Amino acid sequence: MIRVLLVDDQPMVRAGLGLILRSQPDIQVVGECDDGGDAVHAVSECTPDLVCMDVQMPVVDGVEATRRLRAADGPPVCILTTFGDEEVLWSAVDAGAAGFELKSATPRTSSRQSAPSRPAAPGSTAPSSARSSTPTDSRHGRRPATKPSSTRSPTANSTSSA
Repeated sequence: MIRVLLVDDQPMVRAGLGLILRSQPDIQVVGECDDGGDAVHAVSECTPDLVCMDVQMPVVDGVEATRRLRAADGPPVCILTTFGDEEVLWSAVDAGAAGFELKSATPRTSSRQSAPSRPAAPGSTAPSSARSSTPTDSRHGRRPATKPSSTRSPTANSTSSA
């Protein structure tokens, strides 16, 4: 069972994502928060295997919360975003995000079909059903590639898993 914490300041988004995740037999939503600061505290209480976190929230944003969680050896974080703003996505990756998912993704393009480019934190493993898309960039120690252009989605450099 994969334990997931949902973090988004929009209640409808949390509810919708929660419905989708709860429909999967191997996923348990163990908590929901509307702010990154609350998520940092909730991780110790609900011990998730994965945090799905919105990048833009009014108090503590997803990038800063990811930085705090990863610094405390917290669980992997998958950033959720409405915007394909590459600088924000690179900031999230630099903060330690295991990957990201655009909220506009369809089931056919979702991260469940993409393998992560960054290994999980030492001592932990990313659940196979929680695989996420991570942009490829040589400054992050991945295979040399140019940064995706502004007209392409950063997910274009992901590799598919078998």
